[in-house]
Amino acid sequence: MGKEILRVKQKKIKSSDGSKENVKEALIRKALGYEVEEIVEEYAQVEGKLELIKKKVNSKYYPPDLSAIEFALSTFGNIQDEYSNYTDEELLQEKEDLIKLFKKYKGGDDDI
Repeated sequence: MGKEILRVKQKKIKSSDGSKENVKEALIRKALGYEVEEIVEEYAQVEGKLELIKKKVNSKYYPPDLSAIEFALSTFGNIQDEYSNYTDEELLQEKEDLIKLFKKYKGGDDDI
């Protein structure tokens, strides 16, 4: 009896619940570019059981998307009203949070 090969392709991506914060993070990731780990597994039926015979892991890079950048700038570009009532301390905290978020998606620790 010949081998039957079953191929499975998965991508490791963060699941999201559709909350406003997750949508904003996804937009930022798309605007800045991101990398996804892709796993391809091949299984064969051996003695009635499926066994993993081959596993290939690839990283795929998605470059920054101009449409996402334009949308982010048009949506978040006019944020003066949102921050106009913040104290200096709150503004500094927001700045630190944004820098951390940027570094998280950029993958670097360079000073900004």
